[in-house]
Amino acid sequence: MKRHNFLWYSCLFAAGCSASSTASRTTTIRLPERLRLAIADIQGIDELKEKYEPFRAALEEVLETSVEFFPVEDFLIAASALQANQLDLVWAGPSEYVAIHACTQAVPLVSLIRSNYYSPA
Repeated sequence: MKRHNFLWYSCLFAAGCSASSTASRTTTIRLPERLRLAIADIQGIDELKEKYEPFRAALEEVLETSVEFFPVEDFLIAASALQANQLDLVWAGPSEYVAIHACTQAVPLVSLIRSNYYSPA
């Protein structure tokens, strides 16, 4: 019985070592040439540019891809645009996220945590 366990655990160890060596390879993620960003509670392109241009520029620099604003009237239009592949990223609050997730199965990429602000994490 002990020999059987020793052989079994040796095989598991060898498989684990080989799996970890292949998993440690660097994977390159290729982003699209442009990302379309909507802010759920801001209406109009002028207000988007006024309030979020520094954020858009920083995001563009970090991701090394073009980021364009996509103005929406409300979060329901953002959900519809996500479903139709017209939109890539939505900045939404916790209640908007719940509604968008119910329609599109979207997942959060970033979660901000503040006191008295409960974001989905």
